[in-house]
Amino acid sequence: MTAGRFVLLLIVVGVGVWLFQSRVTGPATPAEKSSAPLERARAAARKGEAHNAQTGAATRDLDSTSPAGGVTENMTPGQVRALLGPPDEVSSEESASGNPRERWTYRRAGKSVVFENGVAIRVE
Repeated sequence: MTAGRFVLLLIVVGVGVWLFQSRVTGPATPAEKSSAPLERARAAARKGEAHNAQTGAATRDLDSTSPAGGVTENMTPGQVRALLGPPDEVSSEESASGNPRERWTYRRAGKSVVFENGVAIRVE
């Protein structure tokens, strides 16, 4: 092997090692290596806090402005339907006294309205 080819081989191996260290193993300095996971953790914490704040704001908004807050006992099914729209689920049963009873469930509002004899007797 000639000296020129040997030098070329050393250069190629050196570039390969440099690429491997900089691309695969990450930053070369110990300070950069230790701060990278910390920055990723801080970014994840900020993202989580933003998500929690957005969820809390949506929940407060739903609770405060939802027409479900206006549903009360002694309302008729027509009045409840006017406030909340059609229910997501309707289940029928019979009360202990033998009267027909219906439970209207509104998933978005997180409410259930129980009717007996055509009048709301309970809002859950």
